[in-house]
Amino acid sequence: MQNSYRIILFWGACILFVAFIWWAFFGFPLEDKWPAAINALATIAIGLFTFALWQSTDQLWTASEKQFGLSKDVSDRQAIEIQNQLDLARISARAAEQSAKAAIAAERARLYVNIEY
Repeated sequence: MQNSYRIILFWGACILFVAFIWWAFFGFPLEDKWPAAINALATIAIGLFTFALWQSTDQLWTASEKQFGLSKDVSDRQAIEIQNQLDLARISARAAEQSAKAAIAAERARLYVNIEY
């Protein structure tokens, strides 16, 4: 499907080329009708170009759907990784809190009373 519009454009260009070569060498068979013939050839060319645009738009749509699927997969994986990093950060925060409490407890002044008889 990717090359179908190129093939149609190629053959359309070939037809237009042959028509203009015929006109250059043999003249136009209907001299009084040449504006209508040019209009018809231009309409065919516009139709071929419109078909080519439709094909490329369809391919862009397909590519954007693939891109959306890939970006959704990547964002899901990133969300999982971020959640794992948040869990590790919570564990680190708890360990830092316990370490701070232990440091405070280690440096606290203590008073021991010994009673001797």
